[in-house]
Parts: sequence; structure tokens; C-alpha cells
Amino acid sequence: MVRAKHILVDSEEMIDAIKQQLEDGKGNFADLAKLVSTCPSKDRGGDLGWFKRNIMVKEFEEAAFSNPPGSVVKVKSEFGWHLIQVEEHGMAAKSITVDELGRRFGKDGTDDPLSVQLIDCRETSELELSSLPNFLNLPMGEYARWADQFENGKLSLEKDKETIVMCHHGIRSANFCSFLAQHGFTNVRNLIGGIDAYAKKIDNSVPQY
Repeated sequence: MVRAKHILVDSEEMIDAIKQQLEDGKGNFADLAKLVSTCPSKDRGGDLGWFKRNIMVKEFEEAAFSNPPGSVVKVKSEFGWHLIQVEEHGMAAKSITVDELGRRFGKDGTDDPLSVQLIDCRETSELELSSLPNFLNLPMGEYARWADQFENGKLSLEKDKETIVMCHHGIRSANFCSFLAQHGFTNVRNLIGGIDAYAKKIDNSVPQY
């Protein structure tokens, strides 16, 4: 995944002039984007946020993914000339099956739950209906409540440690995995099917709802 800003104009001459202005320290990328870019992202200072491969046009994607953070690169696409400022690179989330989770951390699991970080992103009310042990509850709908602790590192989450995220069916957890990847977590895995699939396939003592 990559986070980037860009400026889109019609001519190479203009993109070269903008690039030179930035190199000379005579302008701010976001301000210039608002002033001259023809892309709707200009209202956000050219900020495109985070995106995966196969989202942008090929030329833009290759430039964004192949250059390190801090780079300012020009590239031509079918839409015109782009000046791309690469902000950050992040890791895309992977997945884990309920079979693997059960084998490793179920009743007769082979792995120590403390060897990974287990996050349940369901709402607090859902925990009363069904839950699995050793999961830290960080409800997506209550982000404002735990955001400061997360941003300040007070939740004691390690960015390079294997992190498994669970929700009801695996949809919210996929979004949460993307959120973690965007914040620099490098080994994030989404539980396919969520706790619902776990209850149906691995442990029928876990309540379904």
C-alpha cells in the first residue's frame, strides 16, 4: 500500500515548472495542488490517501510503488501529467482461516496466545452475545474512545508482531486490518468468516448470533 499526494496538469512544461518550484523551496505541495491541479483531489491538497495496487492507472501506480517515501516524481498517464509526492509505504493485510486459528489457539491449540496480538473489532454489545478468549476489544464504532491510546502507543501493540483481527463475518476486520497497515503494522491478518465461521466450523460451544 502507498499513501501519496499528486498534482495533475495538462502539459509537461507546467509540471516541470511546478517541480522546479518545489525543489527551489518556493512552494508547498498541498498549496500548489489546490492552486493548479485539475484533479478533484486538489480540494484536499492533492491527498489521495492510501491505495493498493490495481487501483490507479498503470503508469501512476508504478511510479508511486517504486519510489521511496519523500520522493517527488513526474509521470504521464492518459489523464495528463502527474507530479506525485510519495508519503508512506505500508504492508497490505493477509488473511488467516478459522482452521488455522483453531489449530493454533483453540482448546487444544499448539501456540501460546501471547505470541501474537489478537484484536476483536466488534462492538462492545456483541461481546455479550459471543466472544473468544485473549482478544483485545477495539470496537471500530468507538474509535474516538481508544484513538489517543492507540496513537500514543499506550495499548502496547507491537507493529512487527503477528496481529490477527476478528469481527462477526470478516468484513469489518478487513477494514481494521487496512487501518493497522496504514499505521505501519507489518504482519496483519484478517480472520476469514469471523467469529461466526469459527463457531460453525471449529467450536460449536461458541454462541452464534
